[in-house]
Amino acid sequence: MNLQEVICRSFCDGFRVQSIPKGFSIVSPFSWLEDDPLVFYAAKKDGKLRLEDSGASLMYLEDVAGDLSTDTRMETIRELAKQHGVTFDEETVTFSTQWFDEAEVGRGVIDFLSFMNRLQDLQFLSRERAENAFKEDLIASIQDYFGEGYSVQERQEISPDKGGYIADVLVKSDNGKAVAVYAATAEVKVLEALLAAELVKRESLNALTPILVFEDYINSMISKKNRKRSMNNEVLKLADWSGGKDEIIEKIESSFQIAA
Repeated sequence: MNLQEVICRSFCDGFRVQSIPKGFSIVSPFSWLEDDPLVFYAAKKDGKLRLEDSGASLMYLEDVAGDLSTDTRMETIRELAKQHGVTFDEETVTFSTQWFDEAEVGRGVIDFLSFMNRLQDLQFLSRERAENAFKEDLIASIQDYFGEGYSVQERQEISPDKGGYIADVLVKSDNGKAVAVYAATAEVKVLEALLAAELVKRESLNALTPILVFEDYINSMISKKNRKRSMNNEVLKLADWSGGKDEIIEKIESSFQIAA
């Protein structure tokens, strides 16, 4: 058996087909929203087959990706469907292919599954946009409040002679004190904040205070391990955006009043 046959057999063995009144139910080897297997259907009519989703795909996708009815997201869905030769019925919120002869339906399966996998990627796009929105709102709030009498810089090194330690926002006061703010939008951002805290401790940078801001600490996508590490760090301050921007502003402002 050559490599092509091995791959084909492995791929095909992942499918399970069951007869149902309208045609066939097909369980694919792919997952839907990182959970259950991606299931689709083959409607049968006059000796031909048409591939369809369950009619609930967008409903389940909205549970993890948020509102998909905005003009931008709907246009993205329409374009994805068009690229893969899939019809999007916006009234019934269903996706389907053209009608195929049974012997030709295989090529339709590949395009339809490619579309469904691209469709579920919207959850990651939505998550990224939400993270960016939180970070942008955080930075805007800091800039608005500390616009006068302070220096506010984005993506700035926290110490001129200690290269490589960069904060999302660095706020400096006239008295030489500074606050390095990190938005906890990803695991790596939490690690950056923890490294900054270690630098402050190791080099005795008492005039610098690192603050890590979570969008919602309890419901954060950040792992429990890193949330616990950040909470237990004796140098790093934590703040929660879900408690209101005033909490963040107060923690930054109070840091400038701590004796160096």
